[in-house]
Amino acid sequence: MFISMLLIFICIFQVKIGSCNELNNTIVNNTKKDEYNFWQPTVGTTWNWILNNYGEIIESDSNVDVLDIDLFDNDESTIASLKENGHHIICYFSVGTYEDWRPDAEEYLKVPDLVKEPMEDWEDEYYVDITNPLLKPIISARFDLAKKKGCDAVECDNMDIYTVDSIKKWKVPITVSDQLSYDLWLTTEAHSRGLSIALKNDVENLVTMVNFFDFAINEECYNYNECKQYKDTFIKNNKAVFAAAYGDYCDYEFIKKLKKQTTGLELSMIIKNEDMELAKEYVKFDPENYNYDMLCNNENNIEYNDNISASVKNKPKILLLYIIIFAFILI
Repeated sequence: MFISMLLIFICIFQVKIGSCNELNNTIVNNTKKDEYNFWQPTVGTTWNWILNNYGEIIESDSNVDVLDIDLFDNDESTIASLKENGHHIICYFSVGTYEDWRPDAEEYLKVPDLVKEPMEDWEDEYYVDITNPLLKPIISARFDLAKKKGCDAVECDNMDIYTVDSIKKWKVPITVSDQLSYDLWLTTEAHSRGLSIALKNDVENLVTMVNFFDFAINEECYNYNECKQYKDTFIKNNKAVFAAAYGDYCDYEFIKKLKKQTTGLELSMIIKNEDMELAKEYVKFDPENYNYDMLCNNENNIEYNDNISASVKNKPKILLLYIIIFAFILI
C-alpha cells in the first residue's frame, strides 16, 4: 500500500494527469500478480549473459542455473534444448529504443514521431517516445514472442531513459512518472503471460519498484557505488540480483574495487570481457572466495563456462609441452 501511495504521489507531483490515470490503473492491475504463476529466481541463483554468440547455437552450461539470451537470435528449439538441460531462460529485448536490424523494425517506423535521436554509444539504435500509446502493441508482440518461444523471464532493456540528458531536452521530456507508468505496464504484460521480469539498472527506483519486479539485472554498479542499494531492496526480499562487471579478471585494481563494492551483498556477479560484446565467456565472481594469486598464477580457482574451460585451464600443460619440445630440439 505504501509503495502504491508513493507512486501516486510521484505522479501527482509531476502534474501529468494522463500518465497519472494510467499509472493508477497499472498499480491496480499489479495487485492481481498472485493470480499468475511464473518463475521467481532467488538470491544466489547463478547465471551467464550471452547476447552475442556470433551466429552459433548457445550450448548448455552445467556451471550456471540461468542463461540470459537474445529473444530474436535464438529459436524455440534452442530454448527448449537449454531448458531440457535444466536451465531457466531469460530473453532479452529493448523496450526503450528502436533497433534497425530487428525483424519488427518496420513497425516502429509506421508510427509518426515515435523514433527519436540515436543513442550516444550505439549508432544503429534510437530512443523512442515511451509515452506514445502506439508503442505498446509493438512491445506486446515481443512479449507474445517470448511466451511462444518458451522463455521463463524477460530482460527489458533501456527502461530508464528518463535519465538520458538528450531526452531531458525534448520539447516534452520523459518524466519519472512516465517511466514508472511504462515500466509497471511492462510488469503486467510479463506476468499476464506467466513470465517473470527484471528491473534493469534504474537504481534510483529500486525502493519504488522492488515489489513489482521479480529480480534485478545490473551493469557496473561497482563503478557508481550503487551495488549496496540492492541489499535492502531485492536481496532483502530474496530476489536474485544478476550483476555484470566488465574487465580483466586478473587486473588487480579492478578486482580490488570489485571486492570492495560487492562483499557481503550476495549478488550473482559475473565478469564479462571489457569489450562489452557479451559473448559466452565469463568468470563467476565471489568476493568472499576470490583468491587473486591462486586464480591468476595457477588457473585453479576459477569457474568458467564449459565452452572455454578446457582452453584456459590447460594453458600450463600446453606451455610445459612447448618447453619440452624446445629443449628436445636444442639437444
